[in-house]
Amino acid sequence: MALEFINDAISLSGLTGSKLKGEIISEYYPFWWNITSGGERANHEWATAIIELDAATGEMYIKDTKETILGSSGHALALKCNNSNTKNLKIVLVEKDINCYSHLKKVINRRWPNVNIFEAEGPLWSNKSNIYLMNVELDETLRAISQLALGNSLFFFDPLRSVAYETIEEVAKARIKSYYQTGTEFIIFVFTSDWFLGRDDFAGLPTTFDKTSWSKYEKKLLLKQTVYSVIQIGGLKY
Repeated sequence: MALEFINDAISLSGLTGSKLKGEIISEYYPFWWNITSGGERANHEWATAIIELDAATGEMYIKDTKETILGSSGHALALKCNNSNTKNLKIVLVEKDINCYSHLKKVINRRWPNVNIFEAEGPLWSNKSNIYLMNVELDETLRAISQLALGNSLFFFDPLRSVAYETIEEVAKARIKSYYQTGTEFIIFVFTSDWFLGRDDFAGLPTTFDKTSWSKYEKKLLLKQTVYSVIQIGGLKY
């Protein structure tokens, strides 16, 4: 599916999809960080990290309302940059699409000019900002973040349409080494309405159990994709 941008924002539709997701994330990220960093009683000293594996551009343009709002990675940056207590919070933004990644850097320069893009993209050992930008594939991402002391971590999967289970499993294996190991949370977002209504060149799910009436596009969809709900893997370390 071809990506569309309005200025630097990725163009998406749906008041009950992208916009609702953004509103939930805007409240959940600070809530999660406040708990997992130890809160005020620990001066937020505990190491925490938000890892966005599909960071997009940091902004979303909602077609239905013709407005530009922060995306999830934008909310992660807002939490980091607008709060003086987040020195031990790491923000890792991964986006493999070069166009999205280019727009993401422009959004950061415009909204958070104090973020050093050169440092954020540079060697991990010389990064003092705790903001990391990566235009890489998953394997390289996992190798890179294995060098970081992440602490309590939230991994957010937010691809267009759906995420393959193999991707989730690969990240889980790299992060969770033993039974009942705490300190990791996964959030997986899927565009639920797309599965029923379709989007652009993607068909929606069949509306009948009669397989003989399914179109070739519906059959292709069912063979290629599997719907996943929002899940959490592991636990939180308080």
